Amino acid sequence: MNKFAYKGMLVILGLCMAFHALAADSAAVRGNADRGKQLFEQQACNSCHNINQRAVGPALAGVDQRRSLDWIVKFVRSAKAMIDAGDPTATSLYNEYHIIMPDHPSLNQQDIQDILAYIDANAQAAPASGQPTITAPAVVEPNYMPLSFQKNAVFFLSYLFVVLILVIVLLFAVKVKDVERSRSERHLS
Repeated sequence: MNKFAYKGMLVILGLCMAFHALAADSAAVRGNADRGKQLFEQQACNSCHNINQRAVGPALAGVDQRRSLDWIVKFVRSAKAMIDAGDPTATSLYNEYHIIMPDHPSLNQQDIQDILAYIDANAQAAPASGQPTITAPAVVEPNYMPLSFQKNAVFFLSYLFVVLILVIVLLFAVKVKDVERSRSERHLS
């Protein structure tokens, strides 16, 4: 075997080993989405986060593409410590949402990778640029019906009856006050 063939085989073998290591590493990074769902619910992540929409905290879809795994692990385990240390991204998130994410020191890196796998599995594709995310209805139809005496006679008669009762009660109260006032004047005289 000549020297060039031997080096070529070593290069191919090295590439195969690197590819195998990369595939094994990426499988570990992805995590278990089913376990991630359980952890997401157990840790009450869904009380502040939605995967595809902003909630109390930011939407989580694509977080593993915006931040490094190391940063995510540190932030999940203690967001307050990162803010106190002056991490610009953590501080920016605090300034935007005005809330500090609770610490989750019990979550290890694999737990967080499982949660990330769950997030990735449930992330929806973002709408194409220029496409509105909310569309207005084609025709706006009012959901009210104007009042008319013919259709709403019971309403109008009930309203008039209540007004009449209130007027009678007020007149009675005024008459009672007049009687009390005249009695008190007689006692003073």
